[in-house]
Amino acid sequence: MHKNKQFVGYFDILGYRERIKNKTLQGEFEIQKKLLDDINKFIKDSKEIIKCGVINFSDTYIIFSEDFSRIIRGSLLFMMFAAVRAVPYFPIRGAISFGDFLFDKENKIIIGSALRDAYLIEKEQDWMGCCLADSCYEQAEYHSLQALNFFLNKGVLVKYDVPLKENRLVSRYVINMESYPRIWGKYIREMPITNKGFIENIFLNKGKDDDALELDKKTLKKLKNTQEFFSYIEDIKYRFS
Repeated sequence: MHKNKQFVGYFDILGYRERIKNKTLQGEFEIQKKLLDDINKFIKDSKEIIKCGVINFSDTYIIFSEDFSRIIRGSLLFMMFAAVRAVPYFPIRGAISFGDFLFDKENKIIIGSALRDAYLIEKEQDWMGCCLADSCYEQAEYHSLQALNFFLNKGVLVKYDVPLKENRLVSRYVINMESYPRIWGKYIREMPITNKGFIENIFLNKGKDDDALELDKKTLKKLKNTQEFFSYIEDIKYRFS
């Protein structure tokens, strides 16, 4: 049983209800299993620098760790696998919080303030990305300053006006997916985390039209907001040492 204060990332696959309308149960199982196999290989079974706990149910993934560096790298790696490596590609939205967290695997109980806060913050966003709750950043600032400064200096975490529903904005630190192949490319090759590559994967799914997201009005807005983030990253990339 995991019962203490933890960093908890709550992630949802966007457009899930529409995507599975024409899927068989076995077909969806195979897709989810492939993604989980990759996650288990690189996050749960990796060296200690990335290792995190992972929970999956339906279109929701929860990643947790007591270590700030692990939760950031693990969450970033998960987003990479989902957005680029998985077939079909999954658009992911998430949030990371810090606080009380209990995971009782035997009794299948998952509770805690960190989980609740991450869930609430994830749901209010209107893009494809992941931001840090104030509790997550403040805990890192007080107890993991070296790791926090590394992520900030390398552009893994950037301050950004995160788009929320009802046309609101909130300034938070967010995970920059573009940073992974640039910094840790030796772990993963040929992952096109660029504005063009990401958008083509998620929304066009070349050769897999049945898996492409339905571009309704709400989805188009998320797309526009995500494109604006990639444009912002291109403009500030020179700052990363």
